[in-house]
Amino acid sequence: MKLFILWVEKFIDIKRSDLYFQLYIHRAYDSYGYERYWSKRLKVSLDAFRKNVIKENRSLVKRRPNYRGCLRVSVPKSSGLLYKMKVWHNALAQHHGVSRNAPVA
Repeated sequence: MKLFILWVEKFIDIKRSDLYFQLYIHRAYDSYGYERYWSKRLKVSLDAFRKNVIKENRSLVKRRPNYRGCLRVSVPKSSGLLYKMKVWHNALAQHHGVSRNAPVA
């Protein structure tokens, strides 16, 4: 995450304060306030966080003590960014002899 945010700041010229975040987390972990964990770790404001997405599971047993959820980083006005990223990815892949036609999610 840190690397992605630095990359967006340096190469896409988007300020960290313009990004927004959403935490996908299992219900058993929802009450722990992991937004604060991610906020401190990534040096972003808690105000940049959108409402959590709760991932349902059958058990409320916590099996992964280091689990902090799955964090989504959203880049505003990024419709053209996906195309740029695919071009850069394919150029790097070609340079390193890997298949150029990588799928884009």
